[in-house]
Amino acid sequence: MNFIFWIDFAWVFSSTLMILIGWKTLWIKSVDEMILIAIISPFISSIVGLILTRKNLSFTTKIDKNYFKEILKFGFSQCINSGTTALQTQGDAILLKIFYSSSVVGNYDIAKKLFRLFEALREAGSLTIYPAVARLFQEKRISELRVLIEKMMCFTSIGLIPLVLFSLFGPVDFILGLIYKGNYPLAPNIFRTLSIAAFFMPLAMNIYVLLGMGASKNLLKLNATSVLTSVFFGIILVPKFGAIGTAITVVISYALIGFASTRIVYNQIGFSVKSTFLRWKDASTFVMKIFKK
Repeated sequence: MNFIFWIDFAWVFSSTLMILIGWKTLWIKSVDEMILIAIISPFISSIVGLILTRKNLSFTTKIDKNYFKEILKFGFSQCINSGTTALQTQGDAILLKIFYSSSVVGNYDIAKKLFRLFEALREAGSLTIYPAVARLFQEKRISELRVLIEKMMCFTSIGLIPLVLFSLFGPVDFILGLIYKGNYPLAPNIFRTLSIAAFFMPLAMNIYVLLGMGASKNLLKLNATSVLTSVFFGIILVPKFGAIGTAITVVISYALIGFASTRIVYNQIGFSVKSTFLRWKDASTFVMKIFKK
């Protein structure tokens, strides 16, 4: 986890630093300079990764064929999963652009950027869940894995639900108006619709459970089904309801992934739904310990 932090930090810090230097020196004049920054920053991040993991790396000319086949098999599935996930997260704006003007897409993009705060919380949780699940599953500590899954869904719900309720009923119009000077009047309602998808994020966290269990085929089926479902409902809803229709397809996609992934994990691990709800006691105990310290 420490290495992952510094690898990501190198990417973000180098990008930010180059943008600030480019802004102060007037070096950034077109999109070409931004593309160059987008190439250099992950290169720097990769160098940091190699330095941090140098003690864990070993080079050899001999390759175990069976092990190499497993790597290719897992890598291919992960590549397809990443591609379908990217299509799912970015394809909505492309579909909206087909039917509506750039101004509508701009309003949707602002709302989607704000919605990424929810996605960032989910990604942060995944960095903890994935390695823990992989370790417990590999060591066949299934009872502990059940507890981890229950806590994951309960704790994530406790963190996200208040934020979703604030997004739905809070002064989103005022906040966005203050930031963007009223230039994106459609964005608040689009964001409110998108925020409903966060209700299903605690369930969708089970994607990372499946990833930790090495269930790449299940993930591939889930992502492919989600993309096809998003396209299907997008074709129906986007022409009629515009950006709100696009946001509804995102909600449907999250709901589908959430319920489907949870069902698969439930069938394989057998966690308790009742125990999941009761884990709020563990959450309160955890918070009280922090305050005492």
